[in-house]
Amino acid sequence: MRAIGVSTGWSESQGDEFTIHGEGGEEHPAGSFGGDAWKIAGFSILPRAQWLHYLTARDEASSRALRAITDEAARAILTAASEDGTDDDDDVTHALAAVKAQLPGVTSEVLQRGVALVAKAAATHAAGLAALQDRGGGDGGVTDDAVTEALPQLPTEGWESGSCVTDMTAMAAAFLDKARGKLTGSRILWERHIERLARLACYAASRPTASDAARATLRELLSGLAASRMLGLTVTRAELQVKTGSSFLARPKDKHIWIAGEGDAALFARITTDDEDEPTQTVLVLTHGDRLAVPGDATVTWQETVTIPDDRAFIEGFLRELDARGPVAHEPGAAALVASETSLTLAEAALLLAGLPGFGEYRSDFLGKELRETLGLKVTDASRAKQKLRELPNDQLFALLVGAAGVSAPEGFWAAGAEEGSSARALIKTAKALFGKAVEVSEELVAQAEKECSVPLPTRKALAMVLTAAEADNLWLKPRPGPVEWNHLGDSGDFFSEDVLATIARLVPYLGATLPVGDAYRAAIPALYDAAKKNLEAPDFLLPLGSRYEEDEKKRAPVLDQVGGKKIRVKIGSDEEREGRDNGVVLAVDEGGDSIGFSLRTSGLRAHRAAVLPYLTGTDEDGGVYGVDGAKAAYYLLSKDCEELVESVRRSTAPEGSYELDPRVSAKETVASLREATGLDEDAAALYLQMLALPNPTKKLVLLVNGWKPARYEAAAQALVKQKLVIEGKRERAGREIFLPGAWDKKSRGLSMEAYKASTWDRLCFDEAQVTVAPRTLYERAYARLSSGDKPGFEDVTKRKQK
Repeated sequence: MRAIGVSTGWSESQGDEFTIHGEGGEEHPAGSFGGDAWKIAGFSILPRAQWLHYLTARDEASSRALRAITDEAARAILTAASEDGTDDDDDVTHALAAVKAQLPGVTSEVLQRGVALVAKAAATHAAGLAALQDRGGGDGGVTDDAVTEALPQLPTEGWESGSCVTDMTAMAAAFLDKARGKLTGSRILWERHIERLARLACYAASRPTASDAARATLRELLSGLAASRMLGLTVTRAELQVKTGSSFLARPKDKHIWIAGEGDAALFARITTDDEDEPTQTVLVLTHGDRLAVPGDATVTWQETVTIPDDRAFIEGFLRELDARGPVAHEPGAAALVASETSLTLAEAALLLAGLPGFGEYRSDFLGKELRETLGLKVTDASRAKQKLRELPNDQLFALLVGAAGVSAPEGFWAAGAEEGSSARALIKTAKALFGKAVEVSEELVAQAEKECSVPLPTRKALAMVLTAAEADNLWLKPRPGPVEWNHLGDSGDFFSEDVLATIARLVPYLGATLPVGDAYRAAIPALYDAAKKNLEAPDFLLPLGSRYEEDEKKRAPVLDQVGGKKIRVKIGSDEEREGRDNGVVLAVDEGGDSIGFSLRTSGLRAHRAAVLPYLTGTDEDGGVYGVDGAKAAYYLLSKDCEELVESVRRSTAPEGSYELDPRVSAKETVASLREATGLDEDAAALYLQMLALPNPTKKLVLLVNGWKPARYEAAAQALVKQKLVIEGKRERAGREIFLPGAWDKKSRGLSMEAYKASTWDRLCFDEAQVTVAPRTLYERAYARLSSGDKPGFEDVTKRKQK
């Protein structure tokens, strides 16, 4: 050590800084007094500046021997350090032994251990560097990071960054040459989509929105694909459930993909779950040919054989066209053509034909002004289109992009949209296959429903389901083919699922009661209800009915006995059966662990409503069950109230364009009775019924459904005020200035209303107050309650019953 320079400004603090200079004057990394790294050298705290003149070498002979270390000795110590375990940072058993053997002149135990710790840190970094190099970084293959930047919609698994091209080449060598090379660890699911990659990369490279860097990456990807020898091969891919601990799962440490062998066959394997506590692990495999060699301790959950198109000539032709023509110019008519023939909107079609530019951006104007104006889109239209596309399942969005790339010849990317071989025509074909015919959804109703009627399904998808309810090929109204496993009863998808059912239960009363007579969505309600009812009455249709926590195994058996019915055995998971009971409407199963699961056979619900009710009202806190939204939806849809509401829609004779929320339309007799009892005119009587019955009779709503001008509403309101049937005032977010007398049930979230009405809506099946019965019935019940003497008003606390 030649010199130590120390700051003087903070000499009394723990933050003193120092710089160490070597014998040649070179400066070594700076540090601070008390730094943990210096404990290696035996110092817990470095001495202060004023004490430095006392500093001498602890062991001059050991220090001199350490400075004389040779490259061979250092290499031997590093090799030994690489054998020490990685779980414990202080484990330097092999490194310390090598230090003592290679540096006999270093006798200080502090220096010996310090050198061993430094050697272990160096060996750890060397191993990490070797691992990175082993992942293909230096073999010329385009990296995953670059590919996913250029093709952000490409499906991936995990966070590693290898080279998909390098791994394809390695697998081709394993398939064709029986040569087992190393894989880089690519996270790109190329094995699932290799037959689509060439056309997709060509499509993305041809888009005018692609950056120069992205286009260069895609060219490199295409060249690698053409040279990989994978194109033209017939391959079989499958998903396996492999028993935990199987020798098939043996692979390089920390690797999620590897080349496995089964007999003479080589398999590309990717593990997607890695939980030693589970009995099986999920592994995706790819092998050459049309036969799959299945390991003895694995089962196949799906399998398919495909021939990868030999797109080498297509790639060569595309690159030639790209060099000659440059990127495809934007054609406004192409998006309009797609929108006219499919259910995609103009903005959605424009984004897809542009290659989904800026799709990963989260700012409102994600396209930027210049590109957005080129595409002919407004900020709100582009934002809404991106949202709708994001709501699609990932495989559907990917299929749309691949579909647009599905031209038969490279020239098709530059063809006019109306031409048969164009990208626009390819996108139309794909969209029709995915979504059927075009269904134009009212954007005005979408906005209204999103504000007033939250549903589990995306709102546009839900309204499209309503409009197509009568069609036999409506995917959402078709039940899954059975039998459905116990653990998957509540799964969602494009079939009659729990989410679909809950959506229908909200939309039937909302659309049926609030839309005008003759509206297309309201007219579709009976068909929607009939389809849902048919599914619910199927004898084998089951819905989750929640679960009950019970840690004590001895107490679980009595719970099953309380359910009663016949004993059953139910398959839980992949290979475990558990005991249960089936009483005809409720099924209960001891799921093991600490819970009992319940499900509802909806076909028995009408006859056993009282028996099911406790399951819908219980909570986990009081020993009941939870997680029963689908069952609550079924409970409402199979109720008399819902059936009468649907029939009122089906058989309505009201004039087209009128609203049944107007009691003069749906409940004329009730309006007449109220007029006679109160002396009100027809308008005031109608408004009073609406005030008594509707959860949220805002001025805007009443004007709409009654067809009134503001002056007519004010006249009716003042008539009610004059008779003291309502009071005037202002309340936050009420949307009106007249209220029933009495307490106000104010909520920080959701709908606030008069406390008088709080008990009139269905709290069991719905979280928010809404009209859930036929409007005629709603007004009849409100008048009957009023006539019985149960009138809105403030409680007079001075008048109390004498004991």
